[in-house]
Amino acid sequence: MGNLFTCSKVLFCKGYKTFMELKKIRSNASVIEATLEAEGIMPIDELQDLTNIDKKEVLVALDWLSEKKRVQLFPTGKVISVMLVF
Repeated sequence: MGNLFTCSKVLFCKGYKTFMELKKIRSNASVIEATLEAEGIMPIDELQDLTNIDKKEVLVALDWLSEKKRVQLFPTGKVISVMLVF
């Protein structure tokens, strides 16, 4: 099951240093999911602008959503678009 460990009854994945970081990732992921549901497929830069979330945090949330199989990424040249998977 990868590098998982339990601490204070909270399951962390390697790389998530604190529960607050994981909570922030989930919060950003929820905003991203709602935006993609309303707007449809869009470039990551546009998603960042619409959500007002820092680019690094958008990428981390998209990685988390991708692991959950909730989004799909489409690289086209220099632009990477993302869409919600239902």
